[in-house]
Amino acid sequence: MKSNFDFLNKDQDTQILHRTAVDVEELYADGKFSNEFESIRKIIENVARQILDLNFVATGDRSTFNDCLRKIKYRNFADKDILDKFYELKNNGFNHAKMKITDLPY
Repeated sequence: MKSNFDFLNKDQDTQILHRTAVDVEELYADGKFSNEFESIRKIIENVARQILDLNFVATGDRSTFNDCLRKIKYRNFADKDILDKFYELKNNGFNHAKMKITDLPY
């Protein structure tokens, strides 16, 4: 099946994003929106790490997504509008994951 995200396979740097992007597409089609937000968060976290990597900024094994966003902001690697979107998507993914855990019947 053809995906809207097949273009990600054309570049070695974006191939890592392809599988998760296709998962997002499938989760949306299946109506699994909470899972979709979690996957979107994974994608943008990888994009943030790639931005740092392509600019030769090291991130530790234990660095969080928030650490990466802080470094991007501090070094002005992205406009404020883009960073705001990253934080918004990050928080949406976190809130949906938390909601799924707290909504369990036990």
